[in-house]
Amino acid sequence: MPFSVRSRISSFRHAFRGLATLLRTQHNAWIHLAATVAVIVVGVVLGIGRTDWLAVVVAVGLVWTAEALNTAVEFLADEVSLDRRELIGQAKDVAAAGVLVASISASHKRSRSNRTGRQTRHRETMLKSSCAET
Repeated sequence: MPFSVRSRISSFRHAFRGLATLLRTQHNAWIHLAATVAVIVVGVVLGIGRTDWLAVVVAVGLVWTAEALNTAVEFLADEVSLDRRELIGQAKDVAAAGVLVASISASHKRSRSNRTGRQTRHRETMLKSSCAET
C-alpha cells in the first residue's frame, strides 16, 4: 500500500480516540493523570534541569504506555470471553504486572535528581570558581 497523508491523519485520529477511551473508561488512568500533573507541577516548582525533565518524560511515557497496553489486553480478553478462563485471567494479570513494574520504575529516585536544577547550577558555579582561584 503506498504512503498516503490521508491515511496517516486517520491513524492519528484512531490514536486520539484510543486515548479518549482510556481516559473515559479506566479509573487507573485517572490516577496516572493526577500523578502526571503532580510530577509536572513539582518539577516546575523545583526547577529541575533538562536531564531530569528527560527522565520524567520517559518515566511518565512508560507508565502511560503500559496502562494503554494493559487496557487493550483487557478489552480484547473481555471480547473473547466474559467467562472466567484461566489463561485469560493470567494474561490480564501479566498485563497489570507490566503497569505495576512501569509505575515502580517511574517512581525510582535518582540520587542526583534529589537536588533541584538551581542547586546543581550553584554547585557547578562554586566548583568553577574554586578551580579558577587555584
